[in-house]
Amino acid sequence: MTRDKCRHYDPASDYCEALSIVSPESSCEGCKSMEPHRKGLGDAVEKLIDIATAGLAKKVVKAKKGDCGCNKRRAALNRLTGGGAGE
Repeated sequence: MTRDKCRHYDPASDYCEALSIVSPESSCEGCKSMEPHRKGLGDAVEKLIDIATAGLAKKVVKAKKGDCGCNKRRAALNRLTGGGAGE
C-alpha cells in the first residue's frame, strides 16, 4: 500500500499523523501504522469520542502522556470487527 492510500497521511500538508512527521515518503515503506481509508467499528468509536469531547480528549491525553494508544485500540477494534485495518 502506498502512503496516499493510508488514513494517516494528509496529502494537502504532506504530513503523517501517526508518525507526526512532514514528508514521510521514506518512512511509509514498511510502516506498521499504515492503514487503508476504509471505515470500521474502531473508526466509528473514534469519531463518536471526538464528537462527544469536541476533540479535547486526545489533545489532553497527548499533552499529559504523549501517546494515548488510541490508534492501536482503533486498529485492533477494526480488525476484530472486519473493518479492514491491518490488512
